Amino acid sequence: MTNRKFMVGVDCKELIETAVGKRLPLTITTRQDKNWQVYKSNFIAIQSNRLYLAHPTPDMNDCHTEMATGQEIAVSFKKGYYKNLFVTRSISQDRFEIDSGVFMPVIVVMFPEQIERIQRRAYNRAEVPSNEIVDVTFERLEDDHIVDRKQWHGHLVDLSAGGLGVKINKDAAVDLNEGDQFKLTFVPMSGQDPIEINSRFRHATNTDDPNEAMLGFQIIGQEMDEIGRNVLRRIGRIVNLYQRQQNISKHPNLIRK
Repeated sequence: MTNRKFMVGVDCKELIETAVGKRLPLTITTRQDKNWQVYKSNFIAIQSNRLYLAHPTPDMNDCHTEMATGQEIAVSFKKGYYKNLFVTRSISQDRFEIDSGVFMPVIVVMFPEQIERIQRRAYNRAEVPSNEIVDVTFERLEDDHIVDRKQWHGHLVDLSAGGLGVKINKDAAVDLNEGDQFKLTFVPMSGQDPIEINSRFRHATNTDDPNEAMLGFQIIGQEMDEIGRNVLRRIGRIVNLYQRQQNISKHPNLIRK
């Protein structure tokens, strides 16, 4: 079992105080209308057991412009060698005086009881080793349910705890729209259990093969519960294994038969 790193008590408070002092950027993930929504914000202030965050802005045009009050949210931010995750609940929308007579719109959330830290290298893309062929199946989601039984099939190209790249037949990519949400399933290495993740389609680009397209997916919603965070930690371990295998294959003293 991989050791997990949590910040609690004074350590948690000091980390948040540092984030507030530097007005660090953060990402908010939540669910509205049963779909995942992602927002950008910044740390602004602490008052008692309340945390003030800059009024969130959606990271895509199809996202709700207003985040509902009273819902559970996941917050992630980078600091040092770690990506920090915590789950809290929004309390209200307000205005905060950042300077004499100068106010900015904010949301108020409960101060977290603990923060989990995941090494940032888990979020660096790692290419699938050349000796591995990883099939990926994905299905479109709406309201957290599979819309129909249509499936797309491709091959995993790279992976991180933040997203992944998949190659598919170019003709199949015409049915995909930016922002669509999918359930992706793949077995990262032979002999392992499959990984299932919720993701959002971000873009399609050309490859050297005119018959193929490279799809970019963003992993979303995994921070919200323990099961999802276990998946993120597992992906982090897979990323480390992929990187090690790539380094071994490129070693100048490697003898190839």
